[in-house]
Amino acid sequence: MSYKDLEIEMCYETSSEKYELLEKFYIPMLSKTVRYYRIAGYFSSTALLVASKGIEELVNNDGVMRLLISPEISEQDYNVLKSNIDGTLDESMDLFSDFNINMFDEHDNLKLLAWLLANKKLEIKVESEDS
Repeated sequence: MSYKDLEIEMCYETSSEKYELLEKFYIPMLSKTVRYYRIAGYFSSTALLVASKGIEELVNNDGVMRLLISPEISEQDYNVLKSNIDGTLDESMDLFSDFNINMFDEHDNLKLLAWLLANKKLEIKVESEDS
């Protein structure tokens, strides 16, 4: 199945159904892609978990996700990103040794973020007004 086989609508109303945009657009598109670039005013690792079905396919396609985000992030997400920059994320990956992209639960958002960063499947640039 290719992009041409997907039934993509011209417009999605996010207010009409809670997960319509996710289920009908993001997950099918992520499952077919190898590159996903996005600018996000607000980022949370919980969003990665919500779209994990599509992200799993992106990873299986040997794809990469690149995000440009604002500095408005949670302390937990910040700590994972900082560990990745400092080079200490690789040293602490043994904490996530039992984690697998194919098996995660609703509380694994930080593990998913760390796994994607450590495995070079996610690149994040934080853009501020000062940059």
